[in-house]
Amino acid sequence: MNKILLIILTFLFSSQLFAQSAFEGFFTQAGIGYQSLSGSSNGLTETFTGDPTAYPVTASISKINTFTQAVSAGYAHKIGTNFYLGLGLDYNPIATPSANETQTLNMNGAIGVSHATYKASNLYNIYLTPAYAFGDSSLGYLKLGYSSTQLKLTAGSDTIAPGQVTSYNLNGYILGAGYKQYLTGNIYGFIEGNFNKYQSVSASTTSCNGYCGTMGGNIGLSSYSFLTGIGYKF
Repeated sequence: MNKILLIILTFLFSSQLFAQSAFEGFFTQAGIGYQSLSGSSNGLTETFTGDPTAYPVTASISKINTFTQAVSAGYAHKIGTNFYLGLGLDYNPIATPSANETQTLNMNGAIGVSHATYKASNLYNIYLTPAYAFGDSSLGYLKLGYSSTQLKLTAGSDTIAPGQVTSYNLNGYILGAGYKQYLTGNIYGFIEGNFNKYQSVSASTTSCNGYCGTMGGNIGLSSYSFLTGIGYKF
């Protein structure tokens, strides 16, 4: 009986210590900041109705520099003295502004220039967060995981089919680092920086207006962002 009582007391004491861990448990947070996105393309060619020749296309792509935001949720578990391992999810429901892309077609020396725009939307990240607590009120952490976004291309007014929209789902990874500081009670402030890199995908778009042109190649996207905000640990 005494042994059973000792086991119960030991468990309750350990559970109390477990509950008192400042950063262990579920959290949610919201942040705002700055984001810079860079589109990329390579191997672009275009073919036309009745002409099987794949004519080379070069693209000049502007960056998207914009205000950004994200809402997040996750759970952190203490794995050792001052060490934590968490799982988190970020979501940004707001699309970026559009940026310009200039496409230059070379048809055996005859040059044609057209324009398009691109933007990203529906960004989310799923990641692990190894972390280290600097005492009871501050925490440094890393972010390593999976990222996904949707890239939308819109044909310009000087193309075969003005306004045509083509969407691509891009998958990649996120690397980041951040810092949390408790402000009062369970409320904390945070600041973090992230880098997202998406795998290039094979893209092909056919536009028709009396005749058809098909442009194909590989497109990709990368971005970096800085966020600051407020969170709550349950």
